This record gives sequence, C-alpha cells and structure tokens, in this order.
Amino acid sequence: MQWAQAREDWQAMVQAINHLTEEQRQVLVGRLILGYDVATVAHMRGKTANAVKALQFRALQSLQRQLGKPRSPIPALQTQQKEEGE
Repeated sequence: MQWAQAREDWQAMVQAINHLTEEQRQVLVGRLILGYDVATVAHMRGKTANAVKALQFRALQSLQRQLGKPRSPIPALQTQQKEEGE
C-alpha cells in the first residue's frame, strides 16, 4: 500500500510542477535541486534577486495550492529559508 501511495504522490507532484511557468520551474530547480543561492540563480536567469525570490515564492505557493500540503513540507527548505531570511 505504501508504494501505491508514493506513486500517487509522485504523480501529483509531477502534475503540479508541470502547471508552473517555465521560469518558476527553472528557479525551483536552481534553488532547491541544484542548491544555488538567489544571486547565482538571478545571474543565470538574467533577473534581479528580488525577481527570483518572487518567482520562487509564487511557485511554492502554487504547489501548495495544487497539492494541499502545509507551507513547507520539506524540513531542509524551512532551514534554508530561515538562514537566508526569506
């Protein structure tokens, strides 16, 4: 039963990510998967740091709405946000 739930969760996440804009996806990949800081992602995307923060915020809000999950289900993300003062 756990594998079935994990597969459903995975499919829901993929579907939710596919509903993000391309810029939102790229910011999340840079920030959360590759672990780049805001300034690095901003430089790579040709955006300001504030624009990257806004894109990340909107992307995470969108995922939260679509998935119906708490604000930050990933403990590491909570720690990262506190350290960066976001």
